[in-house]
Amino acid sequence: MSAQTNRTDRPTLSGLERASPLSGIGCVAFSYRDTLEDLTAPMVDGTRAMAADCVSVLRTLADHHLRLMLSADNKPGDHIWPALNAAGVDHLFRVRLTSAALGIEKDDPAWWRGLVAYSGCAAWCVLHVGADIETDVIAPARCGLRVALVRPNGASDYEQARLPGGALVINHLRDLLPLLVSDTAPAHEPGNSPVTRYYAGRKQTENNRPH
Repeated sequence: MSAQTNRTDRPTLSGLERASPLSGIGCVAFSYRDTLEDLTAPMVDGTRAMAADCVSVLRTLADHHLRLMLSADNKPGDHIWPALNAAGVDHLFRVRLTSAALGIEKDDPAWWRGLVAYSGCAAWCVLHVGADIETDVIAPARCGLRVALVRPNGASDYEQARLPGGALVINHLRDLLPLLVSDTAPAHEPGNSPVTRYYAGRKQTENNRPH
């Protein structure tokens, strides 16, 4: 199946799926830079250590049988895989795609076709999570994937205006747990959860469509 998926090709949402914006997700692909890395750690050979508070999130997702993938733009000599190994989570990633190994970057549609093929899922069942609005959100959304932008302090007005319809904005990876794992309770103020922001984005997108 091609990763190029039009909105009209997406499956009709059942009542259950409408209750969660991430129903049907079978695979979660993570960027590394500014997403999994510890931004307070020193840069060593082009790579920071993995953030300790992301480890439990990855383990919980894997324990609930979600397929995890690494989707990383990097340079030859970067040490992303050793960083994951040091954090004890390298084995959780069933597939790892890096630009240094593939010779292409995330702005190439071939990247997303390959990621979807390796995921074993349809594009609409893959969630891509990252901190670069261009290569982690807009590019995969164009190819039919669902997307989440990581912003600890929320997206700027400029970014909000550019977000694809249905894109999530999360403060931390842990925000994904109540959306992907049914037995984890959300811990957000009313009106400020990822679900609320998701539907606000959908409503804004629908209101902006020509009638």
